[in-house]
Amino acid sequence: MTAKNIKNNFTINWSAKWKKLNYDLHQILRLYAFFVLLLTSLTGLVWAFDWMQDSVRFVANGGKNIKKTTLLVSDTLQPQAVSGLDQAFTTTAARYPDAYAYMVLLPAKATSTINTLVYKKDLNRFDRLLVVCDRYSGKPLSNTSFQSLNNGDKAYQLNFDLHTGAYMGLFSKMLSFFAALACSTLPLTGFYIWWGKKKKQVAPPKLRSGR
Repeated sequence: MTAKNIKNNFTINWSAKWKKLNYDLHQILRLYAFFVLLLTSLTGLVWAFDWMQDSVRFVANGGKNIKKTTLLVSDTLQPQAVSGLDQAFTTTAARYPDAYAYMVLLPAKATSTINTLVYKKDLNRFDRLLVVCDRYSGKPLSNTSFQSLNNGDKAYQLNFDLHTGAYMGLFSKMLSFFAALACSTLPLTGFYIWWGKKKKQVAPPKLRSGR
């Protein structure tokens, strides 16, 4: 591998003729897009398959099986208060007034809790606080930050931002966008390469009849 070959394999010659330029776009863009799209594909598998999620947690925890956090429940013996949801949000907002945004997840079952995600900034979604409140009284039950999670839970919480390209803010979002854009051009540039090779094929010579 000479310096010239390395440069030719990793840079696009924009001044070349269209045929060479098309070849460079097909070969080099897919090389750069590969690593970003590989990360996108692997993080998508974490959502699709439990075994993949468990494997990521296992590896991130250094080869240890750590039990997932037990879900808290609401006290169903309390009379349901109309202001339970309002109280939960008011308490959370008063505790974190400088948050960029709040996401309130409504309870689905009688024993479910009101979970409020407190986002500190707009750059990512993983660095957030999870405030769990009783659905009936609005009383806070727990407050969990990203820093307090074990490595397996941190890896899982990072998964969304890694998949969407939001882990480094605007820069990584643009990186993911251009990687996807480069991937969308591969069928076109690949077809042109195939078509050019097909036209190069020489027709078999015609046999001349003897005299």
